[in-house]
Amino acid sequence: MSNKEVRQVDEYAIVRQSNELVEANYRLSMAEQKVILNFIAQLDTTQKNFTVGRIKAKSLSDACGFNAKSGYRQLQEVLKKLLSRSVILQRRDGSGWYGSHWVQSCDYVKASNGDSDCAYVEYQLDERLCPHFLQLRERFLKAELKSLIAFTHIYSTRFYMIFKNRIKIGKARYSFQDLYQLLDLPKAYQKKTSDLKSRVIKIAVNEINEKSDIMVEYAYYKDGGRAHVGVEFTFYLKNKKRPIPLSKHPARKKELTDEAEEMLHRIMDPARWNITEDVARKMIQKHPLAMLDANIRYAYKYRKGKHSLGGWLIKCIENDEASKEQARLAEKWAEVKRQKERAAEAADLRQAGLFAEKGAAEKRVERTYAALDVMDDVPSEIGEYTILLVKRFLQSPASRASAEALLKRYQMTIDEFKQKYMD
Repeated sequence: MSNKEVRQVDEYAIVRQSNELVEANYRLSMAEQKVILNFIAQLDTTQKNFTVGRIKAKSLSDACGFNAKSGYRQLQEVLKKLLSRSVILQRRDGSGWYGSHWVQSCDYVKASNGDSDCAYVEYQLDERLCPHFLQLRERFLKAELKSLIAFTHIYSTRFYMIFKNRIKIGKARYSFQDLYQLLDLPKAYQKKTSDLKSRVIKIAVNEINEKSDIMVEYAYYKDGGRAHVGVEFTFYLKNKKRPIPLSKHPARKKELTDEAEEMLHRIMDPARWNITEDVARKMIQKHPLAMLDANIRYAYKYRKGKHSLGGWLIKCIENDEASKEQARLAEKWAEVKRQKERAAEAADLRQAGLFAEKGAAEKRVERTYAALDVMDDVPSEIGEYTILLVKRFLQSPASRASAEALLKRYQMTIDEFKQKYMD
């Protein structure tokens, strides 16, 4: 690659990245963040894979706002640290998470003549990030590089990208615990909520309101106690008074019944699921209301530890997790019923004197008894094992008394048994 192919920074270039990356868990310094954004802005997003890129060191240093005298040294230090920086992303199917480095390789190349102005940076992003930058068709953030690197506070850029990504919704609600994880905040902020409020949220929002095209307001909320547990942001474009369309292919807005309208608002609830109206309407058109209700309850019941509650709810509905849970519970109670039946049969055997002393089989029966809540005094019907045992007893006149003892528990005579099970 020749020197003429070494690029200058274009501050008007567009940065594109997936929604998942916008809300991924990572921590970068202000300088590291600006360098990464400049790398991203130079990508050819029509390609399938990352290629090696080159940027003039002076152009990159100036774009990041590094000191004019020590900028080259500062840039090199930042590049070295970037090699070890990582990001944690949630899998799209909700099955877990995966980690990736930001850059796969990064070189600082000095000019052969020693002219610092001719030095350049050669880099390639980690290939695991390809789906989050290349050939994006939907669910991605698009923002001008100039607006992203204009901030000076470490968390302003992160919040700005989150708000910009959700501008059509206009709201975002986070517990403090979610923010600790999302921004990978130092432990000091986790121990002192006042620092989180004053040094992270307040400063970032003030800078966004001052320097960006977005206006942000926020309010802290409680969860039944005296202390605040989270923050809710509301935001809108400064030059827009009315909401813009939800998507290029919105769901057709049919008239909804009162029940469906109520379900629509439950799914869209910004304080819980924060799902767009477009997506909510499509789910109502696709699934029965009873099924949606069951899965909303299921998703809320098992919400703990889920980073994206909206994504979690969508997964539960698409997989009908509520029905699967009902099937598991039905099988569980069927097994309990079978255990009760086996315990009752074993009790009959013990009553008939078939266990002279407690052996392994009888001990298993006692453990089964201990595991059951309550056993009916009189079983409703004879189990298969008892039927086989009675038939065996009736084959020998000497065992007739044992058969009578077993059948007595079921309030049945030998003649009645023969008529029902042996004729």
